[in-house]
Amino acid sequence: MTVITDEEGKINELFVRLNRNKTLTGPEIRNAMRGPVPAMLRRIAEDEFFTNRASFATQRGQALDVAAKFLIVEFRGEIAETKRINLDRMVEDGFRADADVVAFERATDRVLAVLRAMDEIVLEKDWLLSRQGPLVPYYWIVRTLSSDLHSYVRPFLLAFDEAIKQNRQLAKDAPTIGMVDAELSRYDRLNRSINDGSSIEGRVEILLRRFDEFVTNGRVEVRPGAKADD
Repeated sequence: MTVITDEEGKINELFVRLNRNKTLTGPEIRNAMRGPVPAMLRRIAEDEFFTNRASFATQRGQALDVAAKFLIVEFRGEIAETKRINLDRMVEDGFRADADVVAFERATDRVLAVLRAMDEIVLEKDWLLSRQGPLVPYYWIVRTLSSDLHSYVRPFLLAFDEAIKQNRQLAKDAPTIGMVDAELSRYDRLNRSINDGSSIEGRVEILLRRFDEFVTNGRVEVRPGAKADD
């Protein structure tokens, strides 16, 4: 069967209908949805951050998925839930007759501005970007920090990752269980629900607090008995 039309919306809608019962991923479906937002997500996903810096797999639209998460928090101007239902609703909202397309466009430009800063911070195919889970918190701290602090970000993330590993090891062994840093353990727990708004907010708070200490002391310490604000 052949369908001939010059209306992209009809083509995308047909794609979604034909593949409704197949195992399409969320970003693949969103990419075919109607309205202006899918094109904005593709624009974000084509940034150097995804093509040259990120090292996670992108064969099934993973870059588009992360792009949608960046856009939803930027569009709302605050940390938000990044679950599939929220991302789908954002794309659908962009197609409504009363949608503020200009607001979406401005949010897209802001995302790209933050990504340009992140491009300068991380390395090519950086192993720090091998997982999607931490990317929204990383995005938010770069968005939050002044540009004169950006040079500290990657060294901090390396030191923080090492502290997380040390803390996990301490938690495994009975003789060292009393040396565990409760706040770092909480960060690990929050990482299990990467798309919950409370998880993103909690991880950002911990990262920013430890970042301030890193700038002052040049290290991320595993502090026995450090309290976690659960």
